[in-house]
Amino acid sequence: MKYSIGLAVKDDYDKIVRLYEKAFEHREGIVAKYYTGFNEYLSFFVNRNNAFIVEEDDTICGAVLVHETPDMFCGRSLYIEFLAVLPDYQNKGVGRALIEYVCGEAHRRGITEVSIRTACYKDAYLIYRHMGFRDSQSDCRFLTMNLKKIDTDVD
Repeated sequence: MKYSIGLAVKDDYDKIVRLYEKAFEHREGIVAKYYTGFNEYLSFFVNRNNAFIVEEDDTICGAVLVHETPDMFCGRSLYIEFLAVLPDYQNKGVGRALIEYVCGEAHRRGITEVSIRTACYKDAYLIYRHMGFRDSQSDCRFLTMNLKKIDTDVD
């Protein structure tokens, strides 16, 4: 499969909402019912060029929202706020491609650390550990990857 990864734009909002619904709740309409501020939330990331999507043809099959924060230990850190992949595209490298893309973008921006919180998704926790993220808090759901230790041969 041939995927393209790039920045999300305002025209992608509805597709990202459907992606979220299918990836997590498997119920259409859940975002409108329970997450009434989702478009504002999404807008925050899109307007700051911190929302990335994976597309195959016209299908957004994955999305990630990130934000940059100052960090007194490492300078600047990138936090992966939201990562979702459509069920039909899971276990096919889409999520990994998004994380690798985001880490590359962070490196280009001069950011030296990327963090993610897995909530209760134990499978995701194991995947992130396999990718190089390490526990950074005692609850074993908050992981960090130090980009200084990653090969800098990023396009």
